[in-house]
Amino acid sequence: MKEHGGNRLCDIGLVDTAIADMFTDFDNWTESALWPAISSKFGSKSQGQAGKKASTGLQVELSSEKRVTTLGLQLQEGYVIENKLLTAPDVSAKRLVRIKLPSDMTYQCGDYLAVLPVNPTSIVRRAMRRFKLPWDAFLTVRKSSQTQNGPSAIPTDTPISAFALLSSYVELSQPASKRDLTALADAAVADEESQAELRYMANSPSRFNEEVVTKRLSLLDILDRYPSIGLPLGDFLAMLPPMRVRQYSISSSPLTDPTECSITVSVLNAPSLSGTDEPYMGVASTYLSILQPDERIHIA
Repeated sequence: MKEHGGNRLCDIGLVDTAIADMFTDFDNWTESALWPAISSKFGSKSQGQAGKKASTGLQVELSSEKRVTTLGLQLQEGYVIENKLLTAPDVSAKRLVRIKLPSDMTYQCGDYLAVLPVNPTSIVRRAMRRFKLPWDAFLTVRKSSQTQNGPSAIPTDTPISAFALLSSYVELSQPASKRDLTALADAAVADEESQAELRYMANSPSRFNEEVVTKRLSLLDILDRYPSIGLPLGDFLAMLPPMRVRQYSISSSPLTDPTECSITVSVLNAPSLSGTDEPYMGVASTYLSILQPDERIHIA
């Protein structure tokens, strides 16, 4: 370009990618050669502020109240001080979780701590696989004409990550109800045999108790067992209960330190009674078991 009358701004930047970190070299070239040359030739808004490094950060607004507000809960934010394993490796895990309380929160001996958990990642991924959702999918949920005026525990009319929605706003592990089974039977129009089984399970108290209640069969378990059920994602979300708090007896005394409390938790991770290969994991105990010091948690 120079041979044809172009004006070179600065020396070309070259790097041997076999022996160098080209990203670092590129950054060094732009900072030492390219941008100074552009600024010298064309001027810049920062002229007159030589030596003052321009901010390259992003402006971030933080809010952690959306889920709590949408679910209609009155919770505050504490943070984890300690998460200690109390048991030997060869027995079911029990953990002591110490939590720093909000400044205006107090408790007495005998009180319980309400904790708002999230679903285990493995269960969320199961749900996303069942509905063929890519890991980075965003969903916009809108109410139907029949539910236009009713409350919703799911964010509506705004894009939300499918992973965040399934993790934080709905119960994925709760046993299915008879009404759920009837709805699933209605959706199994392509498989008469599965449809008949689901209707029988819903209408027979003994079979329902044996198959669903005793084995803690969730909606997702049933959908995996009967892949022919053509249930739309919107119907699935509408059938799921909203995420609820779990209550744990406080195992510390405010006489020791009234600004913090502890809960002692049995972590539920056992073979599934539903017959699936994946273990049955307690929602809140799994959530509490992986919390690290300084991580935030919604409590009351």
